[in-house]
Amino acid sequence: MTHDVAAPGGRHARPRYSRLLRWLAPVVIVGWLVATGAALIYIPPLAPIGSRNVIGSTISRSSPAIKAQILDAKRFAFPLGAQEVVVQHRSQGLSAGAQLNTLRRAIDLDRHALPGLRGIGGAVPVANDSGVVSGLRGRANTALTFLLYPPRVNFARATVLAEEYGHRYLGKPADGLVGVTGAYAAETAQNRALSSSLSLVEWLAVGILLLVVGLTFRSVVAPLLALVASAVAYEVSERLLSLATIHLGVTVPAELDPIIVVLLLGLMTDYTVFYLTAFRRHLAAGGGRAVAAPLAFSEVTPIVFVAGFTVAAGVALIELAHLHLFRSLAAGLTITVSVTVLVAVTFLPAALGLLGRFVLWPKKGSPEGGRGRLRMQRIAANRWIGSVLVLVAVAALVWVSLPIGRLSLGVNLIADLSSSSQTHRAMQAAGKGFAPGVVAPSEVLVSGPGTNDAVKLSRLQSLLGRQPGVAGVVGPADKVSGMPAGVFVSSIGPSARYLVVFKSDPFGSAAIEDLDRLEGSMHRLLATSGISGATVRYAGDTAISAEVAHPARSDLVTVALAVIIVDFLLLALFLRSLIAPLVLVGASVLVVAASLGLVMRLFPSTATVTGFTFYVPFAAEVLLLSFGADYNLFLTGEIWRSARERKFREAIAHGGAVASRGINVAGATLGLTFAVLIVVPLSSFVELGVAMLAGLLIDTFIVRFFVVPGVLSVLGSRAGWPGHRIKVSPRSSQPTEVPRGGADGGDGSRRPA
Repeated sequence: MTHDVAAPGGRHARPRYSRLLRWLAPVVIVGWLVATGAALIYIPPLAPIGSRNVIGSTISRSSPAIKAQILDAKRFAFPLGAQEVVVQHRSQGLSAGAQLNTLRRAIDLDRHALPGLRGIGGAVPVANDSGVVSGLRGRANTALTFLLYPPRVNFARATVLAEEYGHRYLGKPADGLVGVTGAYAAETAQNRALSSSLSLVEWLAVGILLLVVGLTFRSVVAPLLALVASAVAYEVSERLLSLATIHLGVTVPAELDPIIVVLLLGLMTDYTVFYLTAFRRHLAAGGGRAVAAPLAFSEVTPIVFVAGFTVAAGVALIELAHLHLFRSLAAGLTITVSVTVLVAVTFLPAALGLLGRFVLWPKKGSPEGGRGRLRMQRIAANRWIGSVLVLVAVAALVWVSLPIGRLSLGVNLIADLSSSSQTHRAMQAAGKGFAPGVVAPSEVLVSGPGTNDAVKLSRLQSLLGRQPGVAGVVGPADKVSGMPAGVFVSSIGPSARYLVVFKSDPFGSAAIEDLDRLEGSMHRLLATSGISGATVRYAGDTAISAEVAHPARSDLVTVALAVIIVDFLLLALFLRSLIAPLVLVGASVLVVAASLGLVMRLFPSTATVTGFTFYVPFAAEVLLLSFGADYNLFLTGEIWRSARERKFREAIAHGGAVASRGINVAGATLGLTFAVLIVVPLSSFVELGVAMLAGLLIDTFIVRFFVVPGVLSVLGSRAGWPGHRIKVSPRSSQPTEVPRGGADGGDGSRRPA
């Protein structure tokens, strides 16, 4: 590569950058280290993971499900919405003594007669041989104790109380205690899983950074430089996030912590690789530190800055989402990416200017040996061979993408946990005795004329029990012993309520679809039962899960379109073209579709039974689109620079060969870093890690290496339309660049380096 393209300011650019690096390098490095120390001393860290929950950060009090719960509390003296369930199950059956003990202990809880457990507001025991749930009656092998809590008790404390109650009073072998399950228990278990695995995620991600950078540059110092820069970016961004939560009301969900770690380390590794690759190349060309460092700075910094801004803009656009949790992700990810880019474009060049060749010790600056890579790129840039490669690759990726048409989403609080976890095992045990939905029944609240007619209410209950996906119903037609009067029919206003137990996981996509069907049929059911003019509301965890999954699905489209538009505009400005950005953005969309389709093929049970946890496809989509724009800039920047001195197809081969080494290393490193998420014992993180690894490998080794060069080769100079930056004269073998002013001069001449 010639040096003139790396020095946009003209012949005096290199000395100017050299002087700036020489004088500012110590100031920049010391400044960042002092800033990091000050942040550690004066700014408190983020709140621990255990104090941040999942579903509570996704739903506002104005949601229909929450409004239904509030109305339910006003109309009925006795609440039915339990946050946790203590599950007892023995396949050979629970003895009469065990069932009697369960009943007595629940009565003691209701009377607040058990020491140390006054935080539990009430308890409702149910055995599966009692026939309480219409349509669900079996032999006495399962007993459930639904626990109710006052609002002042948070989910972590509630789970501790429930576990203490179970082990202290239902823990004998004959009692068949399995454990505690439900929304509160699941959120507590998820936070415990995140807390216990976060350190391992950090160590593995750091290990990948050190290993990849060290092996790529055969250096001991280079990976340490990347590590120090990452540590600075992490500590500063983490403390800024803490300030944002304190003063700006920003929430940082617990699920974001591992993602922030791998995102920051992956990005910093990417940018380190690009700076060091350029620095080593200029050293190998015969330049010393005074030449190579400024050239690497002037060549890479604009692209890193624009690419980083593109990633930051992509994650910032999450703010357009309807779901509150997604908007929370926007603030945390934007701060992380912005700080990482700022550290990268200042700290890394300063370190190169200060350390010089020592940064590559002991290997020094040796040539890169890219002949094989150049041959591959020439094959991809061949018009006919490239066309065949593009068709084969695109056809394969489209086939892999086909399952995304059936993508379904759920909250999956319990299914997300390991099958060996107590919460998961307890739900499975409850499902054996009743149905999985019994751990969090849905409440149907009917208000208006006719809701005090026992015959009509009983008819409606029978109709509800026959709906698809419904396992059983508890309502006004049932006479439950021990229940106070007015449990199902309000004495305050014309209202009645039913508890509907679904056959599937109440937090999964199947239950959400069953509830949707029930809502769609409700007008007909009311008319058939003779209750006309009534208003129906839905409460419970399935209704809340639906209010998370439905906007998450629409946000997938809304935010993706916004990111695509922003990426296209930035590429159009960067390349002064409309055709090439269309190709590049289309390639990024294909990468996202292929990665999600591949994950659906690799996890068929998740895809067909519970659906994917709502934030997995969303996070993968936004990050892959943003990283795709990142690599687009590096690839096309090299091709466009090379096209100043070569025919366009030769420029594709040459520029692609130069860029692909750094892109391949960076993409593989970023993919491996995200793959570290699979050590988190939550299925959503395993799926996200696989999606990111697959997407980044597809992007860097197939799409950017073969597909994009092949399409650009077919398009030829038309790829630059309408800017005509690349214009090949029919009589000349060398392309010329139509002057645009600025760096190349307005007189059509080329300024020397």
